[in-house]
Amino acid sequence: MFKSLRFRASIAIVIFFTSLVLVVRLIQIYYTWGIVFSTVDQHMRNRIIFLKTAVDLFAKNTRDFTEDSKRQSKLWELGKHFPEQFFECKIQNYPFVFFGGIQSKNGAIFLGQNIPGNTPWKTIDFVHDKDFWTGKIGDGNFRIVYEELSPGDFLFVGASSDTIVKPLLFFLSMNIVFGLLIIGLATISVWIIFGQIFKPLINISKIAERIRKGQIKSRIPIHEIDTELTQVGLSLNAMLERLENTIEAHARFNSEVSHELLAPLNQITMLLCEMSGNDPDSVALRKKIVECQGAVEKTRNLACDLLELAKSESPSSHSHSIIDLEPVIYQVVIDVEHLAAEKEIQIELESSTAGVVANPIQLYQVFFNILTNAIKFAPKSSVIIVSMKTTNVDVRISIQDQGPGVFPGEVGNLFKRFFRAKSARNHEKLGYGLGLAICKNIIDHHNGTIGYERTPEAGTTFFVILPIGPKLPED
Repeated sequence: MFKSLRFRASIAIVIFFTSLVLVVRLIQIYYTWGIVFSTVDQHMRNRIIFLKTAVDLFAKNTRDFTEDSKRQSKLWELGKHFPEQFFECKIQNYPFVFFGGIQSKNGAIFLGQNIPGNTPWKTIDFVHDKDFWTGKIGDGNFRIVYEELSPGDFLFVGASSDTIVKPLLFFLSMNIVFGLLIIGLATISVWIIFGQIFKPLINISKIAERIRKGQIKSRIPIHEIDTELTQVGLSLNAMLERLENTIEAHARFNSEVSHELLAPLNQITMLLCEMSGNDPDSVALRKKIVECQGAVEKTRNLACDLLELAKSESPSSHSHSIIDLEPVIYQVVIDVEHLAAEKEIQIELESSTAGVVANPIQLYQVFFNILTNAIKFAPKSSVIIVSMKTTNVDVRISIQDQGPGVFPGEVGNLFKRFFRAKSARNHEKLGYGLGLAICKNIIDHHNGTIGYERTPEAGTTFFVILPIGPKLPED
């Protein structure tokens, strides 16, 4: 997953947006915190100014206001004239209830209103060089603005700090919800956008994969890609066109060379046969003619191998269709039985029906090459087992003999052109090392696998794995 460019780009964008949202939200919360506290403080100031003005006016219009008992009684009467709404307000649509009053010299409260009923009031030591007092009263935290009326008497308006925090917590939770929503929408949007951006590149990679599998005529559909990639598509198509022409020219060259070799060699073979059949007087001449026939035969075999190699390299040389693999293998076994009989080798066939999309002529050539090699290098009077096992996805054809096999260091070169194993170089019927290369080219064009296994108990095994095709039509 981490190798996906789309995934890495999406993660990077999402991390960037997440960081941006977090920073913005933290700044908003920080300033909102300050705004809420400033607004609450301003509301308390407004109320204490109004209360002080009312107390001053009341004091001027009341006689004997200097005596404590009379002053407290008159202020209680004044407090009754303040409606409850005076101590209520809304900040960012969140309700607040303030409390207020006057704390006397002895700590008693008069002109008190909305004093928290469940909180025992304690005498507050107001500090004269500050505008606000913050601290605990009972179990609660409070914030109070105050002003000294006379020595020892303080007018105050306050609010619960816990109540002030509630709208901030609500604002914080809403920020988290909206932040997660924005991050989720950004993730989906980025994934979709990058999917659309990389879609043409994915299509190009699919075409490249088809070309790798031998579909050399595949091209990039220019009308289906974005304008920014049109020139890239045109350049790749031109390159593919040139590559196809090169491959076809290479295949035609091999084919033409093979045909040019075959024509004179066939003629020489025919003449030599006529000369050897005329019973010449010289025994030496007859021997030379036989040697010449052998050399020509070897050259003819090389030309045939080159022709087969040219055909196997050309993707358009044969068409594919849905076939049953069992008759193809059965025919190969029948055709090589005379070679096996010369060495008293027994061929055991274990096959089953398997449908594949393939060219029967090419597959026949593959199994014919492998089976003749097995007969060539297998010991006399041994057994060769040809088996076919089918699964839901592929079919495996194995050809197992009791031959010497190849050295472990040679396995990597086994399917290369003109490679001959050391164990086979002293063989009297040594070939040119093109048979297995031809087999590999054919199997590659069938999207299959060809391989070699060697175990002391099982001997030498060549196997071919082909993908299962559609269901075979019923007869």
